[in-house]
Amino acid sequence: MTIARLFKTVSFSSPDTKITTKTLQLVTEYIRLFTSEAILRANEQRIQESRKESNRYNITGGAVDEDGNNQETTEKEDGVLDTKDLEIIAGLLTLDF
Repeated sequence: MTIARLFKTVSFSSPDTKITTKTLQLVTEYIRLFTSEAILRANEQRIQESRKESNRYNITGGAVDEDGNNQETTEKEDGVLDTKDLEIIAGLLTLDF
């Protein structure tokens, strides 16, 4: 469903109400930015939760290689966003936009 049709079916009470092309472009860009920001924030939230979880069980403070040097623990960079991640950031994201 296009944004124009969505506005006509859901938002406009009168069938004679029109929406300009400029307005559609503005709303499209707003939705694109909102979605991109939601994905970025949710991913950052997921990474922070992953760090907390890995640090919870890490008693020595870091992984140690064969020579006794500390190694940075690798995060799950290829993780999948879950609805939980989006729910955590939803309130502040809505206030920011």
